[in-house]
Amino acid sequence: RYPSLLEVTCVFLEELPLSLQHRQFLQNTGFSEQFWIRTTERLLVVHDLMAHLHLKNVFHVESDVMIYGSFRDLLHVFLEKYPSMGVPFVNDELAVCSVLFLRNEKAGESIAKCIAHHASECENDMRLLALLKEEQGTEVINYLPILPSTYTEHTPRSFFTNECASPI
Repeated sequence: RYPSLLEVTCVFLEELPLSLQHRQFLQNTGFSEQFWIRTTERLLVVHDLMAHLHLKNVFHVESDVMIYGSFRDLLHVFLEKYPSMGVPFVNDELAVCSVLFLRNEKAGESIAKCIAHHASECENDMRLLALLKEEQGTEVINYLPILPSTYTEHTPRSFFTNECASPI
């Protein structure tokens, strides 16, 4: 089922006003490689866009993620379970921005403030979202499931934490 007419608003990156946190990150980042700057900066761009257009219920999806359904059809689940934002976590110390749900501008601002605060520490986007969870709790950022509940019901919790992680 596809809508007959898509409503698209095109915003050029060069015309998007940068938030204070975005400017602080660019000024204070400890990264020297453009790759790490850009992977982190994309989250600031999402925040800037949300603030500029007063967006809510935003899904940021990486280009290599396949979605087999409609976020519109699932929105009620996200609104019920995630008061602020949700993202998949590899473990308690690393999030993966493959799919990121942001309920409102305040959620985007929480990420932006965390990134700006840790700009000089060379923490990547995966670690920064975990730091946000550590600092503000799961009321602000919570785990999107990456496994079916039937799998997790019969697996010890230690399997999903660093207790089981083997060194690389």
